[in-house]
Amino acid sequence: MQDLPQRSAHPLARLRRRWINDGHHRGADLPPLALQALWRRHQADGCRQALRTLAVHDSPGLLVLEAGAWPRPWQLLRWRRGRRIWLRGRGGAAELKTLDWSAVLLLAPGVRPLASGLPALLLALAAAEGPGGWVGDALECRLWHRRPLLRPGWDPLLWRLDADLADHLVLSRELWLPGAGAADRVGAPAQLIPTLGVGGCPMVKLPWVLVRRPPARAAERLAAGLERRRQLPPPGPGLSYALSPSPGLLQLQVGPGFRCPTLEVLIPTIQAPLAGGGSAVNRLLGSFAATVWPRERLLLHLGDDLGRPGSLDLAVSGFPTRVEDTREQCRDGFHYARKLNAMARGSRADLLLFLNDDVVVTEPDWLRQLAALLRHQGGGLVAPLLLFADGRVQHVGVMGGLLGLASHPWAGEAPTRLDRTALAQRACTLLTGACLLTVRSDFEAVGGYDESYPVEFNDLDLCLRYREAGRPVTLDPTTWLQHDEGLSRAGDPRREQGREHFQARWGEVLRHDPAVHPCLSRTHHRLRPE
Repeated sequence: MQDLPQRSAHPLARLRRRWINDGHHRGADLPPLALQALWRRHQADGCRQALRTLAVHDSPGLLVLEAGAWPRPWQLLRWRRGRRIWLRGRGGAAELKTLDWSAVLLLAPGVRPLASGLPALLLALAAAEGPGGWVGDALECRLWHRRPLLRPGWDPLLWRLDADLADHLVLSRELWLPGAGAADRVGAPAQLIPTLGVGGCPMVKLPWVLVRRPPARAAERLAAGLERRRQLPPPGPGLSYALSPSPGLLQLQVGPGFRCPTLEVLIPTIQAPLAGGGSAVNRLLGSFAATVWPRERLLLHLGDDLGRPGSLDLAVSGFPTRVEDTREQCRDGFHYARKLNAMARGSRADLLLFLNDDVVVTEPDWLRQLAALLRHQGGGLVAPLLLFADGRVQHVGVMGGLLGLASHPWAGEAPTRLDRTALAQRACTLLTGACLLTVRSDFEAVGGYDESYPVEFNDLDLCLRYREAGRPVTLDPTTWLQHDEGLSRAGDPRREQGREHFQARWGEVLRHDPAVHPCLSRTHHRLRPE
């Protein structure tokens, strides 16, 4: 009998077997090199499709310009009758006004345009209905390999805080020329980004690599972060820019000048017992005592399903406390949405904080930090980073389409393994409801929680309705709390109730989560490639 051939131990052979066995649908389980190969195939397919369109349609002119002092070499790119035309020259702002172009690609020093991404950019310019701006991804070129840097959707807060994102910027002619005017210098993308995305100027994030850049080292990132902090205008009263632990990343930090508004903390509880004795809500009240907030401007409002206020240690928090008997709203079992709507209905505070009783406060200034960021964003929703008791990540935003409908990226990972985007204050599509801070008028304007979701999906539905109404949904990973997830509702048979209704209403939005890059895999908690 002929011997069976031995299975090759070569890494590429093992990768091929694993790829075939997984049926091509578990991309996140592949090594990063294979993920980059799959993503580059996506880039090549998009380039081919764009070239087919440009073969029969003429494109507008794109001016490619490196930021710096005049005179600088400029390049003008367009497709005409299926042919690519490059024009090169030198000159100042007056000469550029005489050229025929519709948008300018501004490059930071050392950054170069990537040929495979320019056709898709030209198609986006041709489809634009008015003045606007565009940003894309970058390719980090090292000596031994090239790594795509995939960015989330356009977010003015994130683009302002992360200096790594300011390597390029595309602006239409109407937006850039007034700023260039008679000036003898080209503004760098980092200087222009804070002024964009406001006043009706649309900013579009393209899922294509538009530029290639050299690798950024920690020292260079730190220098860029310091320079960026110097150039940015003050963020507002009670806030300042501080350096994040991640080099080159800034964060908004509350200062001594912040004035605390009136705040009501809504805590629904069933007085779930702890394994070591006591109840979760009493543990929360004890930890809440360290919170820095004026006592006369904060009220702890507890909704108790048991109707036994005598078992609650109300004095331990040090804040004014009110207990409401919510047994009437929970005759058919624990109903999170109905309880919180009933508790918020009589509030007259400026801010509302929805807080689960299985949360533990870990730092004194957490609430002022969340409130300051909420004011900076102009309202909406703000949530912190949540960690399990052993220090692993529980919540750093919720990603639509992850592992099916929606799930927590980086769940179960150590905080030190989070990437730069996860560590930045940024806009999110979805947040968990364990700790949500909002303006009371915003909550009333969207109609509160949807009571068709008794246990699950009510917080995700609330976030999506906030975004639908044009109100920001923001994550602040610089502030963190401990959260024993599910302690107050473990074993509830209605946790999946409303899934079909939620998917029918929001399924299309979740499949194309605007806060997440479309090329990231949805089949694993760890988001790769970076």
